[in-house]
Amino acid sequence: PLRTNPEWTILRILQWASTYFKNRGIESPHAAAEILLAHALGTDRVHLYMHHDQPLDRTELALFKTFIQRRLQREPVAYIVGKKEFWSFPFHVNKHVLIPRPETEILVEAILKICSDMAKRILRILEIGTGCGAISIALASELKNAQIVATDISPDALAVAMKNAKNNNVAHRISFILGNLFQPVS
Repeated sequence: PLRTNPEWTILRILQWASTYFKNRGIESPHAAAEILLAHALGTDRVHLYMHHDQPLDRTELALFKTFIQRRLQREPVAYIVGKKEFWSFPFHVNKHVLIPRPETEILVEAILKICSDMAKRILRILEIGTGCGAISIALASELKNAQIVATDISPDALAVAMKNAKNNNVAHRISFILGNLFQPVS
């Protein structure tokens, strides 16, 4: 068990947590340990290795322990830390939205290829079920001549998407509309 110990350095706690996760069948145990520890310390993963001999204080250990417990309950790492990268942009995520998957970037690439064949026409794009807004935001960042409408049935999901659009400086390029499937658009 994880107890306060003056010898719990960053490196030792990472090694322990990785093994603990692996023995309990947690996917990507080492990456999960790194991401959660970096979040508990308010830093990034590179810092962990640059300061590997730094001991953790009681507060940091307690916070890391709560993250470990949440992960053992199979809560996704992205929900625990509240963010996920997509298309090189940071996205806020929570229980109201799905976590953007790397495979979805293939969809964005395919759309960009199709749109590149359309010269400089004004593009009209509709995303139904935008969730955190990853697809619309990625497209808005790449297609300056696109008019993008993103809908979702969940007001909570739309709030997350609008926050992400604002944080990634494309809010002015996307219209977010609450509604089910095609219902909110003509």
